[in-house]
Amino acid sequence: MIYNFLTMGKKRLDSIEQSFLALDSVNTSQVISILCLLDKPIEEKLLRARFEQVITNFPRLNCLFRPPFWIEDPNFNPQDNLIFINPTEEDSFKTICEDLYSTVIDSRVPPWKILLISGKPAAAHFIFHHSFSDGMGIMEFIKTLCGKSIKTEKVTTPNNKAKGLLAEASKLLTKDFLKSKCASPINGKNSPLRKYAFLNLPLTEINYNRKFHQVSLHEYMLGLTCSAIGNYFKNNNSALTTLNVLTPVSHRHPKSSLPFGNYLTGMAVDLDLTDKGPGERLHEIKYKFRISMEKGEDQVYIYLANIVAKLPASIRKVLCNFSASRTNLICSSVPSTGKEQLELLGSKITHQYGTAALMKGHGLSLAFTRYLDSMCICIVSDPQIIKDPEMILKLISNAHTEFSSCLSPQRNLLNA
Repeated sequence: MIYNFLTMGKKRLDSIEQSFLALDSVNTSQVISILCLLDKPIEEKLLRARFEQVITNFPRLNCLFRPPFWIEDPNFNPQDNLIFINPTEEDSFKTICEDLYSTVIDSRVPPWKILLISGKPAAAHFIFHHSFSDGMGIMEFIKTLCGKSIKTEKVTTPNNKAKGLLAEASKLLTKDFLKSKCASPINGKNSPLRKYAFLNLPLTEINYNRKFHQVSLHEYMLGLTCSAIGNYFKNNNSALTTLNVLTPVSHRHPKSSLPFGNYLTGMAVDLDLTDKGPGERLHEIKYKFRISMEKGEDQVYIYLANIVAKLPASIRKVLCNFSASRTNLICSSVPSTGKEQLELLGSKITHQYGTAALMKGHGLSLAFTRYLDSMCICIVSDPQIIKDPEMILKLISNAHTEFSSCLSPQRNLLNA
């Protein structure tokens, strides 16, 4: 079949996309995904037919990267990127997902694939190289497959030419160069293998708790994460008192539905893991993130990425991995696809889990995704560094219970 794609032509990779390519390696493939659990399997022929209807509206799906450019693949058949798996009874659903996520995407073809898994549970797994898109772009593609309309609103990007960015960039670089490499129990030498762990928390309780403390959803989840990781290493008799968290910051317009592309930057913030009450921990996180935003550090990172993108690939790779080595892990919030339940070709999506890639030396990453009445949490870990990510999720659940119990008297008064 001949596919008449909207032409994208030869387009230069932007600075953020080049950064993800620089971080890419066999052991740290910069792959992200959205895993959708379904209430029943989807028929293969239905998905292939639906794909035929929408595929040509997304020209990037037809492209592969030849740095520093995206180029159209003249031999591409998008149906080849749809993979259907019928697991045997012995196959573990989680093991299937881990094996698929651990497989490096072939850069000789467009860097994405969609996997449809039959069985219990049934699932659709959307896997993309991060240079291809951020998590919000993948979410918009999923909504299109589910029959939602595509808007073409203009995406607002940060003003990286603002005055003072050069001075702030110099301060940030000096701080990074003076900071020692993160040689903690949460960091180590990577393997190509990955482990998954999933957790769902009630969104109503989370929203009540965060609004009481006047923190954002992401700040609240970071509070749970700091409490959990601090307890994890204390239980394992390992010293870890500070967590340097790299947080992606989106610069898409809040109402934008423009698919694919990377409209994001990031900020790295040092967070204290020592024992403290929920209120104190959350307010410290809120203060540090607000200060970083006021300084415009998210814009500074884009300013630096634009400079680094102009350097030779070998130098770019060294600088990107150097910056990654000054952090412990990535915590990413993937925005909701809306309040209504999505339905993909007659199958209801019951849960959505985003996944974040591991950078060099990172042992785990966390992604928080709002869907319906749940906060869906997914940890991706390198089993050579963190063998039991399920324990960290159990400690996150315990931390949420602790945070909620501290507010029980106030909740009871409100409900009286």
